[in-house]
Amino acid sequence: MKRPDDGSSVAPPLDPSTSTSPRRPADGLELSAAAPYLVVLLALVAELVAVLALNDGVFMYSLDDAYIHLSLSEQLRELHYGINAGELAAPSSSILWPLLLAPFARASWHAFVPLALNVAALFSSVHLLRRLALRTPLGSSPAGRWIAAAVVLGLVACGNLVGLALSGMEHLLQVALALAVLAGLVDLLDAKTPRSAPWWFFAAAVLGPLVRYENLAVTGAAALVLLMHRRVRVALGVALPAALLVGAFSLVLVSQGLNPLPSSIMVKSGVAFGASHGSAGAALLQNARQSLDHGGGLLLIALTGLLLGLGVLERHRPARRGLALFGLLVALAHLAAGRYDSFGRYDIYATTVCATVALVLALRVAADRLSQPRLLALAAALALALVPFSLRNLEVTARTPLGANNIYLQQYQLHRIATEFLDADVAANDIGWLSYRNPHRVLDLWGLGSERARRLRMTGRRTWMAELVGGDPVPAALVYQEWFSGQFPPGWLAVGRLHMAGPLVAAAQRAVTVVATSRDRVPGVTEALQRYAATAPPGAMVELYTAPIKL
Repeated sequence: MKRPDDGSSVAPPLDPSTSTSPRRPADGLELSAAAPYLVVLLALVAELVAVLALNDGVFMYSLDDAYIHLSLSEQLRELHYGINAGELAAPSSSILWPLLLAPFARASWHAFVPLALNVAALFSSVHLLRRLALRTPLGSSPAGRWIAAAVVLGLVACGNLVGLALSGMEHLLQVALALAVLAGLVDLLDAKTPRSAPWWFFAAAVLGPLVRYENLAVTGAAALVLLMHRRVRVALGVALPAALLVGAFSLVLVSQGLNPLPSSIMVKSGVAFGASHGSAGAALLQNARQSLDHGGGLLLIALTGLLLGLGVLERHRPARRGLALFGLLVALAHLAAGRYDSFGRYDIYATTVCATVALVLALRVAADRLSQPRLLALAAALALALVPFSLRNLEVTARTPLGANNIYLQQYQLHRIATEFLDADVAANDIGWLSYRNPHRVLDLWGLGSERARRLRMTGRRTWMAELVGGDPVPAALVYQEWFSGQFPPGWLAVGRLHMAGPLVAAAQRAVTVVATSRDRVPGVTEALQRYAATAPPGAMVELYTAPIKL
């Protein structure tokens, strides 16, 4: 049977209980309904066990940046914004994430709050992916629902969603909110008559940009599509609050003498840095070219072509055309201004959303042209086609425990050196674990947690570090020496190094140089490093120099 021209009334609705299709056994009685959750749970447990086994029973996140959020949330609990008391800074790339952690900052289990939030976001993402998969013709038969389960697991693998749960970062919540926007948009576009948007659609669209700025593209794309469908109140109801809240946060930063965007974004985003220096166009072009050098960018380019083709093919069906446009806008926005990294965390919201849109549309289009057996065969082929696309991020998922081990053997050990043995202020280029649960000041040398450090470093002057610490000396520094070759202040002396064993996954370098910032500090820093060496775990090796080395 052919679908009506808007392509909307035949697809099963988000809530299977409201379906007008023939009655089928309740999802709770079908193993296909539980399968995605069970497989994801097993994978998550396996990752957690691997992390604990590698780290002597100590849980660690796979990225040091997670501890920047935790450190900031400690200060937020004291009504201060920054990683050091009394020093304003915007070190977090998320507006909302540290605020979610702050109420629990004084609890002994504070460090586990990001894990709990991410586990909730992980299973919410699985739930939303399954609901969207069942909005296709796959929801009408037992075999189709098994294929839908396989599609969901393929998308989870493609997105490294299990690995992201152990990152301690906000990216998995970003994915869940982006999928909620997509689910709500499908619900609105599929409705035969205009209906009220569900509350969770508004919440996801407004809160998404507060979790990650990139979700402005998701909210903006949804609002534009709704405007084209004459849903003006709904479109403005999500776009205006999101824009006003993000804008209000920028105004607060500017009022405190900071940039309108957090320092972490200014450091990591070439587009943000270019825009602040009057070269936004060139930065956008350069960013788009970089997409050709990364697997995530190439996948987005392929999805852009697929979505464009589906949109043109279904141009006479407003609901399908609008859904294709939504995915296309999200993909193009990330190709123009988004980032990529080896952990697959920056682009994952876009690839997951766009791949889901493409699959939903492709299966709906195919249902108009194929018999049920051929449709199921095509759906199974699409599920298998996800395998090669998921290999890159499956490797990242498999290496996540090794990343957590890097953090344990390097950043956590630096935290111990600073708090248990030096028991003093330090300068460093990795500030996450160092600043978390640390009563002393951490002088940031890279600029994620210090706008002044970022601005001085970006001058390129060889004396910038001396200018930074000139009126604010610290006893010791814990640094990647090669990053700052020729830039150290006069009088800084290296007394030894902390070496890390194992594959290099989350840490930038294997060795961190321990520095005394003056000759009279050498004995104290050396003695602290010696005492730490007696307690270092296997895999963290201390090299003590026979004599201090001038940097």
